[in-house]
Amino acid sequence: MSRRPILGLLATACALLACTDMGDPVTTTPPGDNENPLQAQRHVVFMRDAFFDPESLAVAPGDTVIWRNAGVVTHTSTSGTVCGPIGDGNWNSGNVSPGGSFVHVFPAAGDFPYYCIPHCDLGMTGHVAVSP
Repeated sequence: MSRRPILGLLATACALLACTDMGDPVTTTPPGDNENPLQAQRHVVFMRDAFFDPESLAVAPGDTVIWRNAGVVTHTSTSGTVCGPIGDGNWNSGNVSPGGSFVHVFPAAGDFPYYCIPHCDLGMTGHVAVSP
């Protein structure tokens, strides 16, 4: 079987595709829309033994924060300002074992303090500031 007909078909197909306006395959929203998932960023906070690294973080609405336990003991990421077993109800990771992680998306602007339940009394607290 000759390769010439197959090559001719491929050349024709390539020429047709090159002349076809396929449009922008990515859906975008107007510039400045910080809730655009295409603009959302991921940030990592490491849970070390008795502190968060970084302790404070500035993010935009729609961004994701990932807490990774880089310590040797179990930690939590619990929203709130008062050390306690529940927090203020925005989020509570539950126990995150060494090597584990917890993910939370911040959909709207605001100030979000948080702490580690087992180590709050040791000063293991953090803060996420969400602003456009």
